[in-house]
Amino acid sequence: MAQEAATADSWSQIGPSGCRQTISGYGPGDLLLVNALTRAQRIYAEAGGIGLFVDAIDEHVAGYYYRFGFVVSPDNPKLLLLPAKGMG
Repeated sequence: MAQEAATADSWSQIGPSGCRQTISGYGPGDLLLVNALTRAQRIYAEAGGIGLFVDAIDEHVAGYYYRFGFVVSPDNPKLLLLPAKGMG
């Protein structure tokens, strides 16, 4: 799996996102991520792909992505993976 994670053609990266502290906890981040996951599902259904990855800067951020099914890469604890098979 680590070999696949290094291949840009097979994995798609989710870039950093965030929201203002004043609206944190009200769901805007969830809406953005769910939208990205939905789009990725459509792309993978039509064109193929292995999954998504994200760089978690700390345990708090990692915990957020765990809620959506991301798992830790066996080679890098800050690299989180969501295989296409696990989406949906």
